[in-house]
Amino acid sequence: MVSSVNLIRMMSAGLLLSLACARPGFADEKLTHDQVASTAVERMKLATEFMRTYVAVRGGYVYDVTLDLKQRRGEGVATATEIWVQPPGTPTVGTAFVRAWEATGDPLFLDAAVECADALLHGQLESGQAVAPKLKSVKSLRKDAEEILFHQDAEGRWVTDKDGRAVKIVSQHDPGTLFLESNVFPENMTDLAEFVKAVKLSSSAK
Repeated sequence: MVSSVNLIRMMSAGLLLSLACARPGFADEKLTHDQVASTAVERMKLATEFMRTYVAVRGGYVYDVTLDLKQRRGEGVATATEIWVQPPGTPTVGTAFVRAWEATGDPLFLDAAVECADALLHGQLESGQAVAPKLKSVKSLRKDAEEILFHQDAEGRWVTDKDGRAVKIVSQHDPGTLFLESNVFPENMTDLAEFVKAVKLSSSAK
């Protein structure tokens, strides 16, 4: 049986191969906004499946985990069953899923957001915080989206080193020194969602 992670991986395999050596911008300006947005949606799904399957604890998240998933951190070292209710933990990741669902309408993101909400119900409730909308052009949002897609690996992960710098080729590093940071995931998912939503609005206005 093919899992949803593997299915999405196969669907995007050709694209990942073509982008493996590309710089941000994909080196192909002939791609339309819709094509890049479609790619962004598939990669958002891949990232979401990875986070839900390997990083989440009953739908909740800490601040970051090492790439080998053996160490988890919040404001301090977290146990295997702890989650964090402060940003950039569970509420921030959950908000990113909501943004992705708003932009795409895909139930995968809504299910992931509900899992975060359920996790919060077992502990501290999210207080909520207003976030000022980013007023950017589709072209500017696309540039950000392409940068994000470039740094995502084939597993759907955005990997960073101990200094928070993006790591593209993880095989050249000790996985115990690399991290999956919860603040990076929601930032990237939110930016991709904003781009996808902007493309949809732009297309509907034509």
